[in-house]
Amino acid sequence: MLDLSRATRPTYSLVGASVCSLVFPDHLYREIKNSWVNKILIADDDARMRRMVKQVVAALANEVYEASDGGEAIAVCAEERPDWVLMDVRMKPIDGLRATAAIKARFAETRIVIVSQYNDAELRTEAARAGACAYVLKENLHELPSLLLAMQTAAATASPAEPDNRKQTN
Repeated sequence: MLDLSRATRPTYSLVGASVCSLVFPDHLYREIKNSWVNKILIADDDARMRRMVKQVVAALANEVYEASDGGEAIAVCAEERPDWVLMDVRMKPIDGLRATAAIKARFAETRIVIVSQYNDAELRTEAARAGACAYVLKENLHELPSLLLAMQTAAATASPAEPDNRKQTN
């Protein structure tokens, strides 16, 4: 099990507008790489924001993909099957909520976190309805690593689902 309490240095930091690299003790880094996700997709229409998000989460994944709109995010999901999608809301021609719903409909196992500048209760509700499992404000990008680690750890340690006792038809 991943235990962040053993970290002797900060696990991440956000300084002003510049994002610092993640810093993990060697033993924790090896544990993350052995048990963590393989692929993360970052979907945002702002290339600078995609770079910032990538700097914050890159140490958590073996592969990081980028998409500049919702349609591209759907296409990357179909081709690369990322474990996580970090999705902006306001993009054109396909916005993040429509893309989230489309991705969840086709790839239910993909976890989607909305990363937005809008702190709006109605938007959070719409994101949850579309299938997003979390919502993070862009001003709080530094929260992404701990959020993803916590959610990944919770999923990995969750008890197995009850067996399906329905009749199978051939």
